[in-house]
Order: sequence, then structure tokens, then C-alpha cells
Amino acid sequence: CRKFRLISKLTPIHDKNLYLGSVVDTSVTSPTHIADCVKLLANTDVVVGMVESTFQMLAMAMDVPVVISKEWEFKLYAGRDYTNCDHIKTDAVVYAETKDLRKAIEQELSNPDRLKEERKKVVLRELGDLTTDPDKNIIKVIKGVLNG
Repeated sequence: CRKFRLISKLTPIHDKNLYLGSVVDTSVTSPTHIADCVKLLANTDVVVGMVESTFQMLAMAMDVPVVISKEWEFKLYAGRDYTNCDHIKTDAVVYAETKDLRKAIEQELSNPDRLKEERKKVVLRELGDLTTDPDKNIIKVIKGVLNG
């Protein structure tokens, strides 16, 4: 059993008291949001999330393994109903039941390159070619999406 440090990346609507480990606050409305996420991911070995979204896509672009809990569903978030929204699901991440999360995390930590090619394909499909300057290109693409 490998030891790891847990950091929860939250947004202002989350209750910090409900999360374990260290907490990092980011806000999608902050001009440094994407850069802050990239800095956090630069020191991350594996991301565990509830859905494949921007942060998980950034992780894939930085070749960080991602594990997603199968049992979580998007419902209400920041006062908006996401119940009927389609969410991306790729083969570049590991989906695991809550009871199997530790096993999935340990698997990805022990072999982080296992889904490397799948991550590359998803990033290329979703974000385009990032080979020239990944950080700048990721930020440019995501800012473009956020700004319409």
C-alpha cells in the first residue's frame, strides 16, 4: 500500500469542511484559474474526480493519470441543474466504484504510462495539437471555450 498526499481542488461553492486533506481553492472566474490548475497538476501524480471535465482534461494533457468515481452524478452545481447534460467519458481514464478507488489509484500510481497513448488521443481530439507549447495552447483553447 503506497502512501500519498491528498489535495482537494475546490471552487468557491464547495464547503471546505467536507473534504479531506489539503485544500486548494480555484475559481473559474479568476484570470489565473487555468494557470493555477496547471501549477497544481505539475506536482500531481494522479487525479481522482467525479466527472471528466476541464481539470481532468488538463491532467490528461499533462500526462497525469485520472481516476473517476462511477457512483457520482452531476445534479445541481452552483445553482444550475446538470441532471440531463451529457458528459464526456473516454477510455483515457479509469472508472471505478467507490469501494475500488484505492485499488485504482494504486494501479495508476504503479504504472502511470498504462493509458498514456489513450490520453494523447483524447487530448488531440478534444484540445487539438499541443506539441508546440502545451501550457500556452491548453490555456488558449480553454479560454476560447470559456469566452465563447
